[in-house]
Amino acid sequence: MTGNLEEIGEWSAVVLTDRAIEAGAEVRVRGKGPELKGLVESCTRKAPLGFFVTVRLDAASRWSEQWFAPDHLLELPGYDESPRAMPSSKSFHLGIASGY
Repeated sequence: MTGNLEEIGEWSAVVLTDRAIEAGAEVRVRGKGPELKGLVESCTRKAPLGFFVTVRLDAASRWSEQWFAPDHLLELPGYDESPRAMPSSKSFHLGIASGY
């Protein structure tokens, strides 16, 4: 199945697909960099785009920018995604996100 990598973090990834994937399914995310492995945490349909699949990455597949950085990578400062902490909910003014 093909998809578009929407978000990537040390412990998780969000992929946009055209089909649903059941929670708990083992998945592999392949792209320009190393293959990432994990389990589907959730799959949410957002019409008309498709399905946003949240993947919790295995410990051996923790993502690092040194492994690969997507061409459209946008870093958000202060985002903590450690396995012991819930990701913090942060929003940024467009000026901060775009650098203007």
